[in-house]
Amino acid sequence: MLTEHIALIEECAANALPPSYLQVIDGWRLRYNQGVTRRANSVLAAYEGSYKLEDKLKLVGAFYGRLGARARFQLCPASQPKHLDDFLAARGYRIDGVVQVQTAAISTVLAKTRSLPGFQFDLCEQANKDWLALYTQLEHPGDKSGDKKSAAIRRAMFRRIPVPTAYVLLCLDDRAAAVGLGVLERGQLGIFNMVTAPNFRRRGVATAIIQALAAWGEERGAKEMYLQVAQENFRAQAMYERLGFATLYNYHYRLTEG
Repeated sequence: MLTEHIALIEECAANALPPSYLQVIDGWRLRYNQGVTRRANSVLAAYEGSYKLEDKLKLVGAFYGRLGARARFQLCPASQPKHLDDFLAARGYRIDGVVQVQTAAISTVLAKTRSLPGFQFDLCEQANKDWLALYTQLEHPGDKSGDKKSAAIRRAMFRRIPVPTAYVLLCLDDRAAAVGLGVLERGQLGIFNMVTAPNFRRRGVATAIIQALAAWGEERGAKEMYLQVAQENFRAQAMYERLGFATLYNYHYRLTEG
C-alpha cells in the first residue's frame, strides 16, 4: 500500500509540472522542459515495462541527446524496476540532489493554523498578471535575459497544468509579500512555488499561504497535502513539521557525467 501511495503522489506531482517535451517509452516518462526544474527535466520510471534496461537506456540517451541535454533520472521507492538505482550507479550516473516528500492530513493543517492572524490574500484558479509578476520578481531577480527566458518557460508550464489549480498572492502592510501554488488531483493537494519576499520572512506569510490552499483543497474534497523540500532546507522542514507534515519518502536524481 505504501508503494502505491508513493506512486500516486509521484504521478500527481508529474502532472503538476508538465514539461515542454514528453516521450513515453515502455512505461517511463521522458521529460524535458528546457532546463527549468529538475523534475520536469528527468525520467520518471513509473512502470517496469518489457524492454531490456540496456536498450531502454540507449533510448533515453537518444531523447536527451537530440535536445542537447544530459540524461537525468528521478528515483524513489516506487521507481521501476526496483534495481534501477543500482543499475544507473554502476553506469556512472551520479546522485544530483536529494528531496524529502512530506505529507499531512488537510484537517490537521487547518487545525494547527486556526489561530493564525488574518492576512489579506487573493486566490485565483489561473495565474494572473499580479501573481506572475511577484513570482517572477522573487524567483528571477534582475533583468538578465536568462532569467526572462526561464520565467517565460515557467509561465508556459503553469498554463499547461491539466488539473485544478489555486494561485495565492498574499499581501502584508499593503504590499505583495508571497506567493504559492496548489495543484489538486485525485484527493491529493500538491504545494508548489512557495516564495516569500526577503523583508517579509519569519512573519507567518508562508504558513498563511498553506492555510489558504488547505481550505481551498478541503472545499474540493482533498484529504491530504504533499510538498517537496530539499534535504538540506532545515528551516522549511521545521515550519512544515509545526503544521503537521512528516516525511513519507525521499527521492533523488541521478545524472550522467559531463
